[in-house]
Amino acid sequence: MNTLAHACEQIERQCWEEALLQYFVGSQASTTMMMIQALFRGVTRSRIERMRRDLDASPPTKPCMLSDDQATRVFDIWSDLPSVPLDLRERYVELHQRCAGRFTLATLFAVLNVGDVPHGPNGACDRTRPRPDGATHVSD
Repeated sequence: MNTLAHACEQIERQCWEEALLQYFVGSQASTTMMMIQALFRGVTRSRIERMRRDLDASPPTKPCMLSDDQATRVFDIWSDLPSVPLDLRERYVELHQRCAGRFTLATLFAVLNVGDVPHGPNGACDRTRPRPDGATHVSD
């Protein structure tokens, strides 16, 4: 491969990585859970904070505990996603979109990685505000 073609591929990959990172930051992905650090090697907390300000994105919220039915539905959607050729980060974006933003990326990451998930008094996830795009939600 010639040098110019390689340079073009590198630029394209950087643009793709930047777009994915912006999606994660704009969708309240958590830096405290190491989600962004795990999925985007070398990204600093200061870069994330700067990007959050530039995008006027809400700060991340803690993941919430899903009901068994909700978690099962998330796993079902995840298993239906093609693993090839999608990058793991692209799979998270697709999952988030198929869940219509009902759950934060931090919650989806915690469910799929079976981490300790803080929860409210009744253990339910409170993401009931309507979406501006009118998207439907994953059923409870």
